[in-house]
Amino acid sequence: MAIDDEIDAARVQIEYGKASVAPKVVTTILKGLAAVGVTPAKPAAFLMKKVFEQREDNTLYLLEATISKLRRLEEQFRTFSASHKQFVEEQLPRLLVEAVSKAERTGSKERIERLSLIIVHTVVEGPSADLETVDEMMRVTVGISDVDISVLAQIYSVQGQELARTGFLPEMNLANRTWKDLQTAFPIFRSSEIHSICAKLQSLGLVTQVPRIATTLDLTSIPYAVLRKGAEYLELLGKSYTATIIG
Repeated sequence: MAIDDEIDAARVQIEYGKASVAPKVVTTILKGLAAVGVTPAKPAAFLMKKVFEQREDNTLYLLEATISKLRRLEEQFRTFSASHKQFVEEQLPRLLVEAVSKAERTGSKERIERLSLIIVHTVVEGPSADLETVDEMMRVTVGISDVDISVLAQIYSVQGQELARTGFLPEMNLANRTWKDLQTAFPIFRSSEIHSICAKLQSLGLVTQVPRIATTLDLTSIPYAVLRKGAEYLELLGKSYTATIIG
């Protein structure tokens, strides 16, 4: 399967979009500074150069990370059905372009690495992949850190099996009991940081807060339960990735 053809098609689309977007970014920056009475010390050309450099760095990292993973799966690609191959031909360029647009918003290599994992997982899944969900998961991944994902994975590790049986409907007793276990096993679940992390995860629809049971948890504890979207996000990243950041 000529996976290089799809990657080259994505490169063309990415390059086409660069010239139009970067000037808009610089114009926005300059207008914002002018609005508060600040005269930039550097000319617009300098700012333009920096914008392009950041875009180039992020794009190159994303493409290299994705290509290296796809190369390791070439034997598997040869076994794809005709419809699966057509899916890759049509969707891989679009997925890469979408991921590049997300990568431009972050300087974090870890988040760009996660974008590449989502692309590869989607390519392997093929026509059965829900592309709207994939796009949403790309948006989520640039908004959270590895620490956030570690917390999500730890919650899922003690709740996931039972929640999967109930269709991921939050269950108060399960959430409180497992939260107590998490507090015993991981210091972060006893810290103030856990509240801001879980609030962020909840804002992205990955977890939800449940009522505290006074006989199980103390007054400073706020238990959460993993939602289906949180489980789907972890699945997209893969067990090997989540294991490295938890470990």
